[in-house]
Amino acid sequence: MDLPRRSLFVWQLAPVVAAEGSAEAIACKAGALSIDGLFVKIAEGIHPYRNMEGPTGAALAGLRRHCADRGIALWGWHLPRCATEDDATGESAVVAEIADRLALDGLIMDAEPGAGFFRGGMGAAHRYGDAMRGLADRLGVPLGICGPALPSADPSWPDRFGVIAAHAVVSFPQVHYDDERSIEGFLAETEVENARFGLPIIPVGTAWVGEDGCASEQSCAARAAEFSRLCALRGHPGCAFWHWASAPAAFWNVLAALQP
Repeated sequence: MDLPRRSLFVWQLAPVVAAEGSAEAIACKAGALSIDGLFVKIAEGIHPYRNMEGPTGAALAGLRRHCADRGIALWGWHLPRCATEDDATGESAVVAEIADRLALDGLIMDAEPGAGFFRGGMGAAHRYGDAMRGLADRLGVPLGICGPALPSADPSWPDRFGVIAAHAVVSFPQVHYDDERSIEGFLAETEVENARFGLPIIPVGTAWVGEDGCASEQSCAARAAEFSRLCALRGHPGCAFWHWASAPAAFWNVLAALQP
């Protein structure tokens, strides 16, 4: 199973296209920085996300082509809500239509607890995981799960997360450090907590400045370098960052200097 070694999440594609100039420019920049995975939001609940609409949707289709030309994997991520089992079926069907249309290279279930995120019980978790696993198998692509670095922070969440995770082949825990937290300590906690799910992990680091993130461009860049080094040192298949549009210039300079 080929997994990206260095990847970035793309939340809202329109500002990324505006900043970089075109879908082709995004793919060129990614290739030049040894980014071999881009994870684009494609749906939220039962609705396709705005990245699928109008000119942005056309840019996404173009990005798919340009990434393929450069050997960059384009994955789609879905934020499930799944209040009921029927909702889980409907939401996975929306993902299936988009995945077929774009011929995506992988899928990610952004499974998180709380208001605005996954609302259902164990039945909905089973139904959603089953459907997404079936879709990934039909497409012949890897299925990932993304969620809190420490699922037990919400006592109601680990059981449902575990049910969904049982259908995935890789986990992307959100190791969103700030300037104060030890990255190595946070990674160690994440590894211990996620060991129960039996999945390889590709930790997701911080690529933004501001609330809950880094205090400055320089600290964002320095800590991204440390995070990348520690992920490799600790034997993870890769590392990822949240998210392209928020990343400061110093962060991109660090990626240019680092080998994945």
